[in-house]
Amino acid sequence: MGRDRRGGEAPGLLADRYRLIEVLGGGGMAEVWRAEDAFLGRPVAIKLLRPDAPAIHAIAAAQAQPAHSPAGPAAVGQAWREAQGAARLVHPNVVQIYDVDTADGQPFLVMELVDGHDLAAVLHQRGPLPPAEVAAIGAQAARALAAAHAAGLVHRDVKPGNLLYAPDGTVKLTDFGIASPLDGSVPGDRTAARTPGPLVGTAAYVSPEQVNGHPATPASDLYALGCVLYELLTGQPPFTADATPALLHHHQATAPTAPSHPRDVTPAHLQDIILQLLAKDPSQRLQDATLVASVLEALGQPAANPTASSQPHQVTQVLPTLDPYGTGSRPASTQAVSAWITHHPRHVAALAGMALLLTVVILVVAFRGSGPTPTPPTAGVPTAAETTQAASPKPVRSRTPSTSPRATASSPLAALAALQGRINQQVASGQLHPEAAGKINDHIKHIAKKLSQGKTEEVAGKSAEIRQKLAEAAGKGQWTPDPTTLQLLDRIAATGR
Repeated sequence: MGRDRRGGEAPGLLADRYRLIEVLGGGGMAEVWRAEDAFLGRPVAIKLLRPDAPAIHAIAAAQAQPAHSPAGPAAVGQAWREAQGAARLVHPNVVQIYDVDTADGQPFLVMELVDGHDLAAVLHQRGPLPPAEVAAIGAQAARALAAAHAAGLVHRDVKPGNLLYAPDGTVKLTDFGIASPLDGSVPGDRTAARTPGPLVGTAAYVSPEQVNGHPATPASDLYALGCVLYELLTGQPPFTADATPALLHHHQATAPTAPSHPRDVTPAHLQDIILQLLAKDPSQRLQDATLVASVLEALGQPAANPTASSQPHQVTQVLPTLDPYGTGSRPASTQAVSAWITHHPRHVAALAGMALLLTVVILVVAFRGSGPTPTPPTAGVPTAAETTQAASPKPVRSRTPSTSPRATASSPLAALAALQGRINQQVASGQLHPEAAGKINDHIKHIAKKLSQGKTEEVAGKSAEIRQKLAEAAGKGQWTPDPTTLQLLDRIAATGR
């Protein structure tokens, strides 16, 4: 069926090595096959790129091909970009890339074969998923994004069709075909990606800043994750429209309604997390994928035995031009908030992330047993995402831990959640100045990260620093001392002793 790199022939084999067995799915850019590696005797997935796909040529024009990639058509460069992007990542929640090659001019990727279906197919089969399962899925997806961001990559196309769901409940992120390097490609760098060309993505999940012509950043991936969680919980994305321009305008200017499961009780703090991820202003979103994962893990429980039938899913597109603010209206807030929050958005943004941890104990109990019992899984593998082409927008001025502890009544995370809630209450009531609260929040976020990683040696020191900040605020008349706050600090500090 093709030639290998040594020029040999092997009837029925791709590149004299891979036996194609059956088509698993296809789209505008590629076709995915179940295959067997004849050398190693293992099952693999083969992604055959379509050399004539318009979107591939658009992406090739917008992104420089790697200096050491082989000469050839745009599809070859696309295959190398995807392989090199994913090859940086070795993570249990990311589909592994084994090889990239060409056979008779046909570029292809060799990937890990995942037994399961993508989440778009799971949604089609099962409908909205129980809140606890949504949280567990979201935690794994956030872990995958944290690994990508730490490796210097922005995925740019997070959607149900690119999240694979195995029968044991494992979630794997796939399709790094349009991923962008962060500026300078420095691992862990949080600055913006390269100046974008065409807006390539899937309209239902693209972030407002990308619609406005700005480069994608890690915050853009987290916005897309918020859209995915919204859809998993409710059965549809936060915004829908008959035409793509109208859908993009919703991302810019329409506040999403609070997500609610049609049958199960939706815990308020799961709603809050999703709405935080959907903030129009990226600076007001939850900023760290690892922290998002830790919070969702505290809310969720392991999900198992998903089932679905293969089904076409959302289309990745190069999206059309929109005026940055449509008909002149500026983007609306994504959340229903109090008058105080409206007047202090910067301080609230700093406090919001950790506030979502509050009441995780109650939520964990509430989630247990929620939702219908899944039926036995149907063996399967991921389908390929369809990709098409359109025009570009106008610009405007705008170590990943594998697990983290669940919050329990006596856990440090629960105490930290209670402390954050207490801090917010005092800010809202005027007992604590917002600027002082913002400084305290920096320490709380640091403690949360260390606890989620099982590293407690710095907890006592950070707790002492919070006490010092509170003492300074009290001396300036910016804090009314509160015994409950001090008791919670004592509980947290004891973790590090």
